[in-house]
Amino acid sequence: MWCGPKKRGLRVDAVTKYKPADSGGMKKGDIITSINGKSVGSIYDYMDRLNTLEAGQTISVDVLRDDKKLF
Repeated sequence: MWCGPKKRGLRVDAVTKYKPADSGGMKKGDIITSINGKSVGSIYDYMDRLNTLEAGQTISVDVLRDDKKLF
């Protein structure tokens, strides 16, 4: 999954088939606004959140798609 900046979160630029984001229903163009309840407003926030996770861990991700909150 590749992400680019968006003012209210981080836009997903690509989702790799069969990887966790794909399995969770994420799509290109979605905007990640938080991970495990912690806001994501920049690539730095996103990387900071990812660095706290363990392989195989189940997480919650808040996502906007077409200006509607999905997850």
